[in-house]
Amino acid sequence: MSYIYIFDVDGTLAPSGEPMKDDVARAFYQFTMQYQTYIATGNKLQKLCELIPRAILNKTKGIFTCSGSQFHTRGIQVYSKRHRFPPILDVACEAFVDQSSFVHKSGRHLEHRVGVLNVSMAGSKATKEQRLAYVQWDKLHHERDQFIHMINNSKLRYEAFYGGDVSVDIMPSGWDKSSIAIDVMRRHPATKIAFIGNQMGLNGNDRPLAVKLKSVSHLHQAIAVKNERQTLNYVLTHLAKQAQFASY
Repeated sequence: MSYIYIFDVDGTLAPSGEPMKDDVARAFYQFTMQYQTYIATGNKLQKLCELIPRAILNKTKGIFTCSGSQFHTRGIQVYSKRHRFPPILDVACEAFVDQSSFVHKSGRHLEHRVGVLNVSMAGSKATKEQRLAYVQWDKLHHERDQFIHMINNSKLRYEAFYGGDVSVDIMPSGWDKSSIAIDVMRRHPATKIAFIGNQMGLNGNDRPLAVKLKSVSHLHQAIAVKNERQTLNYVLTHLAKQAQFASY
């Protein structure tokens, strides 16, 4: 029985907030030619197209954007789950950002996506250097952990997770990436699934999908990687096995 593969994007296929590296893109394109592959990201489709080459996206079985709130296949949008976030949530998020003691804020801290409210503490205008500065700063101050705890323990029916390296994703309860597992299992019944992502720890937005897969069957896999270089090694290993199998 073969596997269906699901890959996260930020920090898994590409550096967080940056385009896919050429060597990773070449190997992953070959992977999508030989294995049934889905992509799952918290980003909007427009942003995803800036990070991943179109040739790769066209070879996948499908693309889950906005943490599973939208699904596209062969250039067609299959579904889109709409949600209107209450103004009080925007106010709470803006207040938290304003109170942050991180000094290199760049602006545009809130972004409404389909089914997801993304709150970037550094701001969407942040340079690579500012993003790296926030990553190091947050390791010391645990600001995102505090923000996630505030949302998850409020009376609002929302849940929050890490969104990439410098942001937090907020979504209606139950709208996390676990819905992707349900959809893929429906499309491929009785098939093993392997999910590769970098945010499977506490508060990580990949964790719900990993937990859902493991709760359904021990045959499903959740492979945690630290960065796109580890993903490249994973992809190259599978390509080598496939080439060896084909040679017999």
